[in-house]
Amino acid sequence: MDMRLGACVMVLFCFALNTSSVAQDKKSVPDECASDEECETGNCVQLKEEDKKVCLYCKQDDYENYWSEVQNNCKNIDEIGRYADLKSELQKHANKMGEYNLVYLNYRRDINRNCLNARLTRENACWKDQIDSGHKDQIDQLIEALNAVDALITESIRLGKAYKVDDDQFDELLQHEEENCRDLHTDFDWLSSLREDEKADCTRISTVADKAGDCREVRKSIVDVFQDRASPERMDALKEAEAAESEAKRILEIRDADKENLCL
Repeated sequence: MDMRLGACVMVLFCFALNTSSVAQDKKSVPDECASDEECETGNCVQLKEEDKKVCLYCKQDDYENYWSEVQNNCKNIDEIGRYADLKSELQKHANKMGEYNLVYLNYRRDINRNCLNARLTRENACWKDQIDSGHKDQIDQLIEALNAVDALITESIRLGKAYKVDDDQFDELLQHEEENCRDLHTDFDWLSSLREDEKADCTRISTVADKAGDCREVRKSIVDVFQDRASPERMDALKEAEAAESEAKRILEIRDADKENLCL
């Protein structure tokens, strides 16, 4: 009886040693493998980027879904340069007054954020703490780029240099400003040169007032398309048009009250 018990103990001990040896021979993430049985995680996955199979935490179907999400969300990420160069590349999109299209900046931020989220989801699910240096570098660059574009958005809004309409609409407003405000300085200088009791062309004064009003309206429209507030330069331009219109109307009222003596 004791001999049989001893034999059983020896068999179990040998089985435990064999099982332990097999377990120790299992491959960990991300070792190369040929079958699921070789991996500690039980998942030997074919990589899309490389012609090899490695041990991963996620299953093949899950890995392919994660991979597809990365492809879908990161396909346009290089359209304006490397991740780390994003801020400097975006700065090239500013106009001559250093103003930015906020719609475009938000679009670029969302592209980077969606790509980052897709990569983090895949890497954390399939690699966990065994992410290789290549994937980690891509994630780090995406984080750096996302921080850069967020900082640029915040800065441009703070400075009043982020307009919230598309470029075509903004360019149209600038064209209207050019058309309606090109003579503002000349007209205002002429008005300022008139003495209170001096006869003047009242029709011209009325035209100047109307033109200044049109300039004021388009500059007000420009100011209104900026996120939160417009820059001091844009606000000063609006105030200039308002002052010209107000002065023209004031001078015209004086002459309307005594047309015979003050209007040509």
